[in-house]
Amino acid sequence: MIVLAVEFTAENFDFIEEFTGGLAHNFQSDKRINAKQYCYLKTEHGVKAIPTETMVVKTHQGEVFSWNKDLFNKQFEEWS
Repeated sequence: MIVLAVEFTAENFDFIEEFTGGLAHNFQSDKRINAKQYCYLKTEHGVKAIPTETMVVKTHQGEVFSWNKDLFNKQFEEWS
């Protein structure tokens, strides 16, 4: 399967929002020390909070979902 994928970071939320066509929304930054930053991602399975360092994936059919970065890197290989 060929997919497009971007790692979600605090610095690239605007790009993630555009990449997902607005399905990623509401970036949050917890004020506690060492707290996670996250956003919400609307998929065909519902809305879920995804933390930074998560891969945001888009299929050739336009489906958008999130994937744990380590699992993603084991499952897919970079192709250019």
